Amino acid sequence: MKNLIVYSLIFCLLSITTISCEKDNDSNNIDIVTNELIQGKWVVTQFNENGTDQTLTFNNFEFTFLQDGNVTAVKAGITPNATGIWNVYDANSQTILFLDFNNNFILSQLNNDWRIVEQNANLIRLEDISGGNGGTDLLTLVKI
Repeated sequence: MKNLIVYSLIFCLLSITTISCEKDNDSNNIDIVTNELIQGKWVVTQFNENGTDQTLTFNNFEFTFLQDGNVTAVKAGITPNATGIWNVYDANSQTILFLDFNNNFILSQLNNDWRIVEQNANLIRLEDISGGNGGTDLLTLVKI
């Protein structure tokens, strides 16, 4: 009986430690992605919507992610600059980048909760699987 109690306590402690580490890793990943995004300007090098390449739609746009949760999109010769909001969060142990450019005709195509599939200091690959038709959208941002 005594061994059962000891083993139960050890199991509980290991479970708590594992859960705690997973949350720390999720928080660390959110912090890493956030810090990468606010460092410099980004461009779209790939936007594939449901199997159709739409990358040229975002040609010459430069995106700046601000620490306050705002994002600006500047395109030469276009005034005013487009603005939106962004956030990085965790959902089911996946890091998500939320983008919303409100009703901006062109940039609203980027409005989504994008799952981050790859990231480093200069590149972020994102994916969204549509709930309605099951199509997959792909977005790649590269730091310039």
